[in-house]
Amino acid sequence: MRIKKIIKELKEVRVKKYNNHVVKGIETNSKQVTKNTVFVAISGTHFDGHDFIDEAIKNGAKSIIYDSEVCDKKEGINYFKVYDTKKALSYVANTFYRNITKKVKLIGVTGTNGKTSITTILHNYLEYIGKKSLLMGTNGIYFNKTVIENINTTPDILLSLRHIKQAYKNGARYVVMEVSSHAIKELRVDRFDFDVAIFSNLTHDHLDYHKSIVDYRYTKGIFLQSLPNNKRKTTIANGDDDSFRIYNRMIKNNLLTYGIRQDVDYRALNIDNSVEDGVSFRLLHKDKKYKVKTFLLGEFNVYNILSAIACINFLGFKIETFVSFLKIFRQIDGRMEMFEINKRFYLIDFAHTPDSVQNILKNIRKLGFKRLTVIIGCGGNRDRKKREIIGKLVVSYADKVYFTSDNPRDEDEMSIIQDIIRKIPFYKKNYDIIINRERAIEAAIAASVPKEIIIVLGKGFENFQIIKGKKYEFNDKEVVKKYAR
Repeated sequence: MRIKKIIKELKEVRVKKYNNHVVKGIETNSKQVTKNTVFVAISGTHFDGHDFIDEAIKNGAKSIIYDSEVCDKKEGINYFKVYDTKKALSYVANTFYRNITKKVKLIGVTGTNGKTSITTILHNYLEYIGKKSLLMGTNGIYFNKTVIENINTTPDILLSLRHIKQAYKNGARYVVMEVSSHAIKELRVDRFDFDVAIFSNLTHDHLDYHKSIVDYRYTKGIFLQSLPNNKRKTTIANGDDDSFRIYNRMIKNNLLTYGIRQDVDYRALNIDNSVEDGVSFRLLHKDKKYKVKTFLLGEFNVYNILSAIACINFLGFKIETFVSFLKIFRQIDGRMEMFEINKRFYLIDFAHTPDSVQNILKNIRKLGFKRLTVIIGCGGNRDRKKREIIGKLVVSYADKVYFTSDNPRDEDEMSIIQDIIRKIPFYKKNYDIIINRERAIEAAIAASVPKEIIIVLGKGFENFQIIKGKKYEFNDKEVVKKYAR
């Protein structure tokens, strides 16, 4: 492919004469540039790509796409000035990868909570019925039984397109991906041809980034209404969520709904939840009822399953087959992952928002454990407003709480915990502070009694702690197993 085709869609480009060279790649990282690469200079949070244009040229870039002033232009290099390089990147990347997202069934899941569970359920179902599927999300990038670590919930646009292209070449015709609000705002999925957009819920989170719940909600809405209005594509939304009434007015394309409390297209009735048997319920769809049984726990997993059922049914697969799949589908790593050791129960989950924490504790409280202990912290350099909400929540639901470290990043660990406990009433004495996360888990296990459940929240499947800019190996499940003997 030559540069002429790459820049064809960039209408603001006014350059008439340029070297129409063969394009071997698109890059935003100057260190990854090789011969005949197009370098797109992106202004990010920590670095400005314009500062690395010379390095990109030295490494082989023949064309530069930029949106700030470039003083020292090199002879023999194409310079294309655009209004917004992030927007330009979405055009040139999709063009270079020959609009690969049009060749697959692309399913995107957005929402505050549930993205990982829904995408994992869908990916595993597709594999179960013999359909090759690529999964991209918080827990990693999965294809053909291989897993690649993923830094962001939604990879950058170039990485996503590379993985989709490679998976397609190896037989994948379905792609399931988590779509974060950051990704929507930063155009990481711009011009992707989604067939299904799923909305799980919207609660308090990421307000450090969005600044207001209005912006957060609107950003999700941009994605949900982006699908064209035709019967081959659909938006699937949680009809019980408070934001649905707003999205219902915004979404002009094909819409399917699911829920428990409202009159929706896919509704769960007669929900039964037990630690021994998991969740069972009756699915009502088009006046027909289906008996659904799953090992997954909690009402929130009923919502996750309903959204997945709506999706697979829209794609033309039978609900009965999905119901059979659920009977054998086990836990999702780091998502309501429960196990028993020495008559104590342990639950590992990624929950780190007030809503997700409350949902877990409320559901587990109903299961009749002798005692409920929670180990939890809050991430540094993230939404500070949710910390005190989480603090008050956990001490009200749990018998015992250990406040501890959870990816403090550049913040002081004790300062984060002070934020968490700030609004806890003075008469609440059911918590301890143990900053070292391993020591907190060890202490909780040492003080445990038979038939108690110890819930470790915030990190889920993560294999690290981020402290002062460095990553240290750490996995909640492995630490629990170390001390639970």
